[in-house]
Amino acid sequence: MPKLVPATTFGRGLRPRLSLTNRIYRTALQADPRISYEAYIPDAHYPPDDNTQKLPLLVAIHGTGRDTEKYLNIWKDFADTNKCAVSTPLFLALLQGPLDFDGYHFLGRAPPWSGEPAETWLNASVEVETMAETSGDPATDLRYDLLLLKMLDEVSIRWPAIDTSKVFLTGFSGGGQFGHRFFYLHPERLAALSVGAPGSITAFNYEQNWPTGLKNIEDIFNQTVDVSELKKIPILGSVGSNDTGPGTPRLRSNVPGSNFGTEEETNETRVDGLVRLMKGWQEAGLDASYTVVEGPGHEMIEVNPVVAVFMEKHIRKYWKDQEG
Repeated sequence: MPKLVPATTFGRGLRPRLSLTNRIYRTALQADPRISYEAYIPDAHYPPDDNTQKLPLLVAIHGTGRDTEKYLNIWKDFADTNKCAVSTPLFLALLQGPLDFDGYHFLGRAPPWSGEPAETWLNASVEVETMAETSGDPATDLRYDLLLLKMLDEVSIRWPAIDTSKVFLTGFSGGGQFGHRFFYLHPERLAALSVGAPGSITAFNYEQNWPTGLKNIEDIFNQTVDVSELKKIPILGSVGSNDTGPGTPRLRSNVPGSNFGTEEETNETRVDGLVRLMKGWQEAGLDASYTVVEGPGHEMIEVNPVVAVFMEKHIRKYWKDQEG
């Protein structure tokens, strides 16, 4: 069984040199080493061992390009200024099959590939040898939402002075897809949520099946949506005003018969999808607001300033509640 050594085991002066504060090496998730994460934990702000206060944690979910370095770098100065830790998990492509570029968008339960082009691609796939036998079927066993919860468990063991009970979750593009779907299943683990420019959405309705709606969510995830918990979470949606290309996942939007929502939903822009998602949440009584940032296209760095303002507000509230 894997083991972890808590940061408190080492003297404070040793922690930066052992990658236990400041920039944290990319680390294998011990529960499932196919998943990894990086982190930034400001050494100057990591609480003393005898301090009862804990450092809040912002979790940034990457887009389909999986550029976690960019996400960590963009939040580093924010962490220094606002006294928080930042973690960026990495969900690799092809873990769930030869066309798996977006499985994590759907928490590991993506709509099946269908249509003649996809069948041709799948029929052309070639088996490869592996170094070791793996148990189970990744297509049915991998749940990226549960893997994120495992990451939070491990972070709480390695860094006991980081608060992982409720995290500040942000994601852009594919990360926005992951974030809002994670929210449906695990709102009790969130302090605040930012959803940026998702390419497809799971609307708050029970007329459509997953992932376009929630009709069969209990069949897929073996749990229901707790609306009373959803209403407790402050939410910001954001998207650039020129993010107006087709918003669905890259390959799926080009595969006839891919079984992905209605034709209108498949062709809607990220602006349209984000607004539709947020208005649906507002109508359901959720604490959701959204901003269409004038100018940017599908550019996380250009949209992120409004997210930073939102997160700063709620992390300041976290510290005020701690001190009160």
